[in-house]
Order: sequence, then C-alpha cells, then structure tokens
Amino acid sequence: MRLPRHVAGDGHRNGHCAVVGTLVPPIYGGKFLDLAHTTSGQVTLLGIAVCLAGIAFVGKAGTSKEKEMSAEQKQASIKEFNLKKGVLVAIFSGVMSACFSFGLTAGDP
Repeated sequence: MRLPRHVAGDGHRNGHCAVVGTLVPPIYGGKFLDLAHTTSGQVTLLGIAVCLAGIAFVGKAGTSKEKEMSAEQKQASIKEFNLKKGVLVAIFSGVMSACFSFGLTAGDP
C-alpha cells in the first residue's frame, strides 16, 4: 500500500501533538515520575511509545514509496515538495495544538 505524502505529515503532526500534549503537563506540574509508578501512567507511556512507533512506520512507508517511484514520478511530486518546510510545519502545528492541554493544566486555580 502506498501512502500519500500528506499522510506522513499528518502522522508527524498528530504524533507530536500526542507526545507533547501528554507529557508537558505532568512535566510542568512536577508529576512526570508519577507516570512511571502507576498503572495508568505506564499505559499512557505505552500509548506514547505506540504513537512514536506509528510515526516511524509511516516515515518508513514514505521512504519505501519514494524508492519505488520512477524518475518522472519523482520529478512530478517534487515540484511543490519542501521537506524542511513540511517537517517544521508538522512539528510546529503538533506542538502548538498540544499547548491547549498545557494551557488547561497551567490555568487550574
């Protein structure tokens, strides 16, 4: 199965959102180590690991797709492709969307 390029971007964005949105509030609140010592925290960390494994899988699928493409197909797909910009946008949007969770945590009275 071949994945479109936007799937890789979505995977990175959603992965960063999940990781940052889940880990930053406990780090900010000084409760990060509690995650490792409770069952619910361990399940949460496992979920983050699965999410990161999914990001790696999608990245590998994208690399595999590019290796299978002909030179003409690569040239056609490169016209608008900018890896640096795409990765920066994916990371930025993932982190910023996770800031909502951080804002809710930091805003508690």
